[in-house]
Amino acid sequence: MLIKTEDPVLVKQEYAYIAKIAHSKSPKEKEVWALRYKVAQGRLLRQRDDFIAKRIKGTLGEGETGVLFIGAYHDILSKLPDDIQVVQIKDVATVRKYHKTLAGWSLPDLPNNF
Repeated sequence: MLIKTEDPVLVKQEYAYIAKIAHSKSPKEKEVWALRYKVAQGRLLRQRDDFIAKRIKGTLGEGETGVLFIGAYHDILSKLPDDIQVVQIKDVATVRKYHKTLAGWSLPDLPNNF
């Protein structure tokens, strides 16, 4: 069974920032939208994480197994109850380090526990 774990309103907000950056007509406009996105990015990510964790808590029944595919900059684990056992496939810190080494990527500098 597939269960939607994202809040579409929050995802659309984040997408709108990225679209504004991508469709900017001048470097100055791109810079302004990039700054606005950088200011909102952490808040949006935390709100999305809160929503995802709430959905998992509310839909994963006792004895059930769930699978969550999520980006390395999310922090869902700290928001889940202790009775939900989590097995990570990839180490988050390693994935973040890998992202930073990719040529052409400009990811935000977020703390490991962000």
